[in-house]
Amino acid sequence: MHGEQGFTHHRPIVAGDELATSATADRIRNVGGNLFVTVSCQVTDVQGAPISTARSVVVVRGDDS
Repeated sequence: MHGEQGFTHHRPIVAGDELATSATADRIRNVGGNLFVTVSCQVTDVQGAPISTARSVVVVRGDDS
C-alpha cells in the first residue's frame, strides 16, 4: 500500500540524456504489525551529476489471521 512520496528535481531531463538510477531501502519499521519501508531513488546522468531524488514510503500490511 502506498504511504507517501516526494521528489526533488535538481535539473530538467532533456531529450538525449542518458540516465542511471539506484534505489536504496533506507529504513524498515514495524508499526502495529505493518511494515513501513522507506525507499530512496537517485537518478543521475552518466557523469554522476544528480538529476532527481525520489523518496517513498510503502506500507506492507501485516497478516490479518
